[in-house]
This record gives sequence, structure tokens and C-alpha cells, in this order.
Amino acid sequence: MHEPPCCERRASTATVARTCASSARWIVPSVLFVAMPKCPVCFAAYVTLLTGAGLSLTMATYLRFALMALCMASLGYLAVRRCVARTRTGTMLMVHSREPVGHARRA
Repeated sequence: MHEPPCCERRASTATVARTCASSARWIVPSVLFVAMPKCPVCFAAYVTLLTGAGLSLTMATYLRFALMALCMASLGYLAVRRCVARTRTGTMLMVHSREPVGHARRA
């Protein structure tokens, strides 16, 4: 069997790592947003269980709101970035004519 050169193996490893990192960028904020307790008291209880530090109800409310805003902002940033990248490459453009994009029609 033919063994690929070292540079090909590194390229495929880098591609897998890049794909995993790209997926994690979407998964982490999504899971945090969905799994975050909606009740400030429950959020304070989770913080206390995970860190051992107690939070007041007011602090838990502000921290929960800040984390939700951060998750939504990061998901929004990723969505805008993906849309901009796709429009730059032309994959989101719908062209219904048979002519190549950018060419004028001949009369």
C-alpha cells in the first residue's frame, strides 16, 4: 500500500483540527445558551455547586443576563461571518440565467 508523504498527513490532520474547531465555535455558545437555567435562583445554585462561591440573587441575575448576551453575540458574530464569507465566494448568490456572472448580454 502507498504511504502518503508527511506533508499530506499533516494537511489532513490540520483539516480535521480546523473542522473540529469550527464546529466547537458553534456548539459551545449554543449549548451554554440552551442549558443555562432561566431562573436566577437556579443559576446561583449551579454557580455555587460548580465553583463553591455563593452569589446574591441580584448578582446571579446580572451574571446570567451577561452570559446570555455573550452567547447570543458570539452566535450572531459567527452567523454574520459565515454569511459574509459565503457572499464573497458567491455561494449564496442565486443566478437564474445561463450566462456567467459578470458578463453583459449580447444584443
